[in-house]
Amino acid sequence: METSEISKPIQLDPKTIETIESRFNQTNGSRVAELITGLRPEDPAMPERLTEIQQRILEKYQLPDIALSFSLGVGFSRIINHKLTENGISFLLKDQTQSFFDKYPQLFAAYFPDKKAIGINVEKQKDPNYNDFIYNLTLMHEAIHALQDQHGDFNFLSIEWLEFEATIGSNLLSVYQNPEIRSLISQEQISKEMSIMFENFYLSIQAHEQQGGGTHKDKYTPENILRKIDGITDEQISSFKQNHKTNS
Repeated sequence: METSEISKPIQLDPKTIETIESRFNQTNGSRVAELITGLRPEDPAMPERLTEIQQRILEKYQLPDIALSFSLGVGFSRIINHKLTENGISFLLKDQTQSFFDKYPQLFAAYFPDKKAIGINVEKQKDPNYNDFIYNLTLMHEAIHALQDQHGDFNFLSIEWLEFEATIGSNLLSVYQNPEIRSLISQEQISKEMSIMFENFYLSIQAHEQQGGGTHKDKYTPENILRKIDGITDEQISSFKQNHKTNS
C-alpha cells in the first residue's frame, strides 16, 4: 500500500512570531517610512534624519525652507512663484482644472507635466481651515514636482522617491532642530507628527496610483517588508497565517 508523505508545519520560535506579528500590526505609513529611511516614524532619530534629507532636497532645487513662510507671509509665495517662472512653469486657471479636481476633490493642488503648469483647487481654499501656511506648503510641494520634471527626475526616480522629496521638502522640519521649541514638544507628540506625515505620504502614493501612475502598494505589504527587511521566508509567513489572525 502506498503512503503519501505529509509535510509537517514549520515551527516558529517566539522571536520570529513577534517579528511577523509586529509587521501585520504596523501601519502602511510606518512601513513606507522604514523602507525608505530605515527608521520607523516613532524613532527619536527620525526628525534629524528627515531634516538632513530636507536640506539636501532644498539645495538640489534651490528652494527656501517652508519655515520662512511665517516671517515672510505672502513674500514666501512670491519667491516660489519667481522660481517657477524662471523655469518656465505657469499656473492654470480654475476652468482649466475644475474637472480634474472634481474627480480628485481631496487634492489641494496638482502639477500637470503635459502643460508644465500647476493647478490650484480653488474650492479647497473656501474651507475655513485653509490658511496662508497651507497654501504655501501646497505650493511648495507642487513646485518641487515641477522642478523635478525640469531636472529630468521624472525619467529615472521612482514615484515613491518623487513623492518623498515633495513631502519632506515642503514640511516644517527645521523647528525640531531649535532647542527651545524642541524642549516644548514631547517625544510622544513628535512621534505622532512623524506618523501622520508618513500616513499622508502613503496616501500621496495611492493618489498617484488612482491617477494612473502604476501600482506600488505591493511594496509596502507586511509580507514584502518581512522578506526585504527581516529576512523572513514565505514558508514562515504562511505558517504564521495558518495559526494567527492578521490585519491584512
